[in-house]
Amino acid sequence: MVIEPIEEETGDGTLDRESLIRLYSWLKDREDMMIGDRHVYDIIAEDLEKQRFVTTEQVQNWVASLMYQTDYYKKNGTSRLGKEQEWYEGEEGEGWSGRRRGLVKVQEQLIRDELLNLGLEWTESQILKAARIAWQESMDEEDIRRFLAEGGESSHIQFGEDVEGGTTQAELRTEILGIYDNYLIDPDDNVINEWARRAYVGNETEQLDLLRSLLGEQAEDLYPAVAERIRAGRSPLDILGSYGSIFYSVMGYQPRWKDEHRKLALDILSGDQKEDGTYTPLNANSFAYRIRTSPEADYNPNIFNDTMDFVNTMGTLMGQTTGI
Repeated sequence: MVIEPIEEETGDGTLDRESLIRLYSWLKDREDMMIGDRHVYDIIAEDLEKQRFVTTEQVQNWVASLMYQTDYYKKNGTSRLGKEQEWYEGEEGEGWSGRRRGLVKVQEQLIRDELLNLGLEWTESQILKAARIAWQESMDEEDIRRFLAEGGESSHIQFGEDVEGGTTQAELRTEILGIYDNYLIDPDDNVINEWARRAYVGNETEQLDLLRSLLGEQAEDLYPAVAERIRAGRSPLDILGSYGSIFYSVMGYQPRWKDEHRKLALDILSGDQKEDGTYTPLNANSFAYRIRTSPEADYNPNIFNDTMDFVNTMGTLMGQTTGI
């Protein structure tokens, strides 16, 4: 998949403001980027067009003037100035020497690794351009991920259902869909997209644990009969697994809780209501009875044969008893 990264100026020499805004998207979630009660990224996104800049250099100088007012600059400003001096030490212009490649090699490798995992193809000049920015801003792996992923529909990375197989995006979608399946919930694709983006940009384990926690809270409200088991860390699908062997012994095949036997699954999770209005989980006998009396059981050859065996046995017994 070829997705072009940031180009600040269009073919006719005018500024591409969307791309410029996306260039600074890695700032978005940094708490040290506040000026008063406004975040630097919000100022850039909301005020860039009002500034009527003509060149990219003007934009960069404006953004730099904003960053000088933040805690980020107070902590990193001297370091950044030192990097500018290091970049031009003994060299003029913007060309790439072996020395300059050495300066950005860590960030360059991080970017190359991410692009490979994401299935994105950038040109060499685009990679080096991004690596220089990452080096100047002391970006770590998380910052680089945020730099690549933020920007909504204009982001380099999309997490929709048409993502390329084998990529980081596809793996995240598969894992998140699996979590929703465990809670018998069919999410909107936009929801999957958002959780995949959050997991990619932030701490993946923390984000997915948060998703499980939120779905668990919903499940406790929906299925009071098994709420205690859910609080103990079991998902609805885990709980249904306890009933699978009973289903198999009666019907002769495994249940498909997520689709074909979803109604039965919801009956199990809802439980039986007691006289005091509380709910109790189905026991084995109650569950087996529900299966045997379900419409599906009427067409099940196992149950039909068992019934006929019983009828024949009773018929034989009655014949012997009555002398028939």
